[in-house]
Amino acid sequence: MEKNKVEIITLIHRVYNEVESQGFTRDFWNALSKLSEILFKQQEIREKYAKLDIYEYIKSIPTKLKKSMERITNEELYSQILHLSHESSEWNCYIPLMGLSQYPKGYILGNGRLINSGDIPEDIKNNINYHSLGELPSITFLVTKVITGGPHKAMELAEKQAIEAVGILQTVYNIDLKPPGRPICKNNNRIMSSYYEPKVPYIEEFNPFITILNGEISGNNDLSRRFLTTISLMGLRSLNISLPLKLLLSVSALEALLLSPEDKDYLGLKLREKIALLIGGSKNWIAIFLNIDQIDNLSSDLMKANLVQARKGLAEKVKDLYDKRSGISHGGEVEVTEEDSDFSVLLVRLVIRKLLELREKQQITCIKRTKFKRSLDDYLDEIIVSNISFKNNLHRYPVRYHDRHYFRGAEERL
Repeated sequence: MEKNKVEIITLIHRVYNEVESQGFTRDFWNALSKLSEILFKQQEIREKYAKLDIYEYIKSIPTKLKKSMERITNEELYSQILHLSHESSEWNCYIPLMGLSQYPKGYILGNGRLINSGDIPEDIKNNINYHSLGELPSITFLVTKVITGGPHKAMELAEKQAIEAVGILQTVYNIDLKPPGRPICKNNNRIMSSYYEPKVPYIEEFNPFITILNGEISGNNDLSRRFLTTISLMGLRSLNISLPLKLLLSVSALEALLLSPEDKDYLGLKLREKIALLIGGSKNWIAIFLNIDQIDNLSSDLMKANLVQARKGLAEKVKDLYDKRSGISHGGEVEVTEEDSDFSVLLVRLVIRKLLELREKQQITCIKRTKFKRSLDDYLDEIIVSNISFKNNLHRYPVRYHDRHYFRGAEERL
């Protein structure tokens, strides 16, 4: 991390000061995402902490050092960050599972064991929110132990183990089980019973985009059906599932948007080619590719000069995502980062917007080639004809993506 020392210290101050002055703003989340991205390159940190654990650790530094943040030197800050990988504790986690009251106490399921509500500790009972249910009903809990550096990672791992437990039962019995409840995790000095729930950003420029998507839900044509499938897949990402599964859903959404029966023999190749041709020349992507913060600073000459390389870079990024998707589907060991997951969501959003734009301009009416209709495949063929060198040379090209680009692109917003 030494080469990122100055950036790490700068981001720590941004995260701390933004919360102190403004609260949990988009700038806070952007700074925290960037800081986490750097720190999570260290495996021992990535495996022990979630993003919000990094924030809580930063918040605790003044208390540990018994100084205000203003009096803490940069060397002291950096020294504290280096201690991250050495801190960990054991958490006992309790996750409510519905419909398992007939299972015996102590039944082993996945990495945990089952107990009933009467056997959980009193301090855990006091942290269960059953709203208007009154007395604690008879509910089965999965009990599991995890070792992490922070409570949010403990809850994340507990949720993962609960989903695996439910998945075992779903595989054996093929019945619709309710998803696990939120875990309650306890170590020697703390009980963690809920996540901090970030607010969904409200950006007025996105309202027309949302209005259009609202209308697509009831549509009955090729594009509307694809949009609806994509919306449903993206909705599933909100469930308590792992990053690999979230990536699988996003890439499946891209396939639902763009692929047709003609592409069945070359799915990965066709997907990256279509995405690169469709949005690889957009201001949004070229700004990301060139690491330009303000899209207004991107001139027409600069776009033209970097068009081919930007498309090649995007094709390579999509290839990397699709390779990870294939690894997940085929049971391989695949490392998926939050950056991968965020980038896949960005691609879905940009592709949908571009398809809507092309339909509004009456340049396409469907995706697959159909007699008497203007298809996306026809549209892309015209681009390919004018970019033969691009089609024949989709080679590796380095590209960087950062979370702060997520809401960029006012010119292309619908």
